[in-house]
Amino acid sequence: MYNKIDNIFKLWQRENAPGGQVLIRHKGEIIFDKCYGEAVLEHDIDITDKTVFHVASVSKQVTIMSLLILWNEGKVDLDADIRTYLPEYIAFDTPVTVRQCMNNVSGIRDQWELLIMRGTRIDDIITQKDLLKVISTQKELNFAPQSQYLYSNSNFTLCAEIVRKISGKPLNEFAKERIFDVLGMDSTCIKMGYKDIVKNRAQSYLDNGCGSYVNQPLNFGVAGATSLNTNVHDFIKLMDEYKNPKHFDKAIFDVMFTPAVLTSGETSIYGGGMMIQEHKGHKLYTHGGVDAGYRADMAIYPDDDLDIVIFANTQNTIPGVASKKIADIVLGLPCDDEFVCSQPVDNIDGAYIGVNEPHPFYMVKNGCLNGNPLIHIEDSLYALGETVDRIDLGEKPKFKIGAGMGDLRRISLAPVNKDILGKYYSEELDIFYYITENEGKMLLSHYKEGDMPLYDFAENTYTTPMCRIKITENGFALSGGRAYNIKFVRV
Repeated sequence: MYNKIDNIFKLWQRENAPGGQVLIRHKGEIIFDKCYGEAVLEHDIDITDKTVFHVASVSKQVTIMSLLILWNEGKVDLDADIRTYLPEYIAFDTPVTVRQCMNNVSGIRDQWELLIMRGTRIDDIITQKDLLKVISTQKELNFAPQSQYLYSNSNFTLCAEIVRKISGKPLNEFAKERIFDVLGMDSTCIKMGYKDIVKNRAQSYLDNGCGSYVNQPLNFGVAGATSLNTNVHDFIKLMDEYKNPKHFDKAIFDVMFTPAVLTSGETSIYGGGMMIQEHKGHKLYTHGGVDAGYRADMAIYPDDDLDIVIFANTQNTIPGVASKKIADIVLGLPCDDEFVCSQPVDNIDGAYIGVNEPHPFYMVKNGCLNGNPLIHIEDSLYALGETVDRIDLGEKPKFKIGAGMGDLRRISLAPVNKDILGKYYSEELDIFYYITENEGKMLLSHYKEGDMPLYDFAENTYTTPMCRIKITENGFALSGGRAYNIKFVRV
């Protein structure tokens, strides 16, 4: 068993490579506890059990737990409209409750997509003020609250602000005093300032698919949706509390681990900062995280008494995928089916888009996918570099990349439509976009992203690698995977 698990992380065992920490506990006993690779490539500093990782969206559990501590003390009403606590950040008219934010059923557009659409690069310096500004200018929602589940980081920025306003302390201070110190999580903190120093922190790296790495900066100074810094041995103390509360009221965790029920009567997959799912018939509580080169995943199989925590400082081995492979090995579950390829085609170059939301966009050119080398396996099947990621570029294209998988379809450059060329403005994003023509191509442009070729997506709808636009009577509606129908008016 040990060797099978160890082999999952073979890319972290190369010389001068980043890696991560893996901790597995089954039936109360730690059965695997190993560190791989280097925390800082520039100085040959190894990852040890003291190394601290930015764990991205795994942070949401701490944000919601902080909120629920205040709820348990009678200081926050989960079913109150969020404007009860944060009227200064709400411009839409529809009531949205605190609980709907916590459950990711609010309909509030995602802050990261909004920033990117507004012209911010994800590796720019981003502060809490920036997030609150872009959230506060949104006049419409993605959908009616409680009608759908859609992951939105904005929800947790707002929850963090409620904690700050009610407790009088920013989330990092509140969580340290009320959670980390209580549980003895001495290596854990929330990094609020992008200039702050976190002791023993691993740096962030991207693998080009063939074992060459680049530093991938993370310049966040934000809290709520992200910015928890911890290690696997500290974090499992929090997981212990989830399973057997000793320091906190069990009612807090009952709320966290209860999924939302939608207006249709369907049960969602999200509780409070926690995914409630199944893996091959086994109940699973889990959450992952992705920021820059950092990757993280925690998993609890409550009926099997199996806990898995994986934190990494590179993207070449996805912790969420690895965690499920580990569960298969430990619990003796059947392995996933092999990725069966379709009939090869003469030319694989071109643009591909996912059939289902959130429509991942891939460009294949000169033997690379989005600039990363493709390695031919057989027929129409390719690997993305040396990773386990697979893509079928045959007659029925499909992908299995990271934690995502699904069908693809080829798309073509859109013919020029002179009737829609022009300048457009969005009040909600406070930015101009342009639809222009150059060398027979139709382009969507703004000052930061530059020119993005438009591809045919559907009737009156075009797509780029970043977003989609649907032509309307007086402009267009801009959408991404987690931010829908932002109005642009022709000017």
